[in-house]
Amino acid sequence: MVNLFVVYHTECLPSVRFLNEVKKLKNYELEVADISVDKIETNISIDVVPTMILNNKQVYKGKEAFDKLIELSSNVNSKKTAYSKEPFIPPPDDGKANPVVL
Repeated sequence: MVNLFVVYHTECLPSVRFLNEVKKLKNYELEVADISVDKIETNISIDVVPTMILNNKQVYKGKEAFDKLIELSSNVNSKKTAYSKEPFIPPPDDGKANPVVL
């Protein structure tokens, strides 16, 4: 079984999204550390979140971690991650205020 160790930060939305996507993977043993509360003793520099360590050997940080996640999830139907290539287009603002019903 493949071992995944993920370091994230609760106040970093992309790293939280990354963690949610990693949890969807099958056949992986997952360990998680929140860098804002957990103390991590390692020789690896944890300077970017998310950081993913695969089988205690390969280290992927930031965008590299997202790219590796896409590769790992190639067997899963959903390949969408926090770094989506779909553009966000806000709805048009016609200048009218939306009514609020209390």
